[in-house]
Amino acid sequence: MFDLDYHSPNQTRGLELKWTSTAGRYQSTVPLGTLRDVSAYRFLSFRAGETVHFLFLSEDNIRISGGIVTGQHSAQLGSGAIDADLRIRFADHNAALSSGASASTLVAGSRWLITDPANGQWFTVRTQYVAYPGSPWTAIVVERAGAGGGQPLDPSGASQDLYVRLTTAGGGPSRAVRAGYFGAIPAPYRPHQTEASYYEWFNDDNTMAILSTIRIPLSAWTIKALTAPIVELTNVESVTFEMSLTATGDVLIDDIEFTQ
Repeated sequence: MFDLDYHSPNQTRGLELKWTSTAGRYQSTVPLGTLRDVSAYRFLSFRAGETVHFLFLSEDNIRISGGIVTGQHSAQLGSGAIDADLRIRFADHNAALSSGASASTLVAGSRWLITDPANGQWFTVRTQYVAYPGSPWTAIVVERAGAGGGQPLDPSGASQDLYVRLTTAGGGPSRAVRAGYFGAIPAPYRPHQTEASYYEWFNDDNTMAILSTIRIPLSAWTIKALTAPIVELTNVESVTFEMSLTATGDVLIDDIEFTQ
C-alpha cells in the first residue's frame, strides 16, 4: 500500500497494480470465520483509475544560455549519475528510486532514461522549451515509461478493464466477472489551458488521477448462466483481480469491500 498517485485528489492510501502479461493477477484473501459469509450484502465494490504518466517538472537552474541547456540535473544525467537533489524530487512524488537506479542518455543533451529495475519502474527525462514572451526558458520533464524507455504499461488512450473472481472456500466453485460491464476505469483528467500556447505545459503538471467506484452485484456470481459455476456466498475465500484483457497495465485500486 502506498500514497495514491501524487496527482490524485484522493487523500488515502491504495494499491497500484502493474502487469506485463495477460496472466497478471492480484488476490485478496477474506479472513477466516464469519467474515466469509457475504450473503447479506448486495455488491462487491472498489475504486479504480488509471495512473498519470507525467510525474513532475523541474525549473531549478535550467535556463537558455547561448542555445545550450544548462543546469545541475541535465549535467548529472548526462554523466550517468542521479544526484541527491533529483532523488529527493522523485521521493516527494511517491516514486522513490532505489540505490541501484541509473541514468543513460537517449538523445544527447535533451532526453535521458532512468532505470530502476529493483522497483520495477522506468522514467524518461526530457527538456521542454517554454516560449514565454520575453523570457523563454527550459524545464526538465519527468514521465513514467515502460521497460527500456518504451511505452508506459498503461499507454495514453488505451482503456483498461479486468475480471474480478470470487472463489468459494475449500476449493469450491469460482467465477470471474468482467468489471467493465458495471463501470469504467477512468483515464486521468487533463485540464485544458487555452489562454496562450506557452501555458500548455501547465496542463500536464495539473493532470489528476481520477478514481471511480465500480459496484458489481453479488448476483453476478450466483445467477445461472449456462455452465458457469455458482459461487457460495456464505463461504467466500478470496477476491481476485485478473488482468487477462490487456497485455500490460498500471492502475490504482482502493476500497475493496462488500457493501449494501
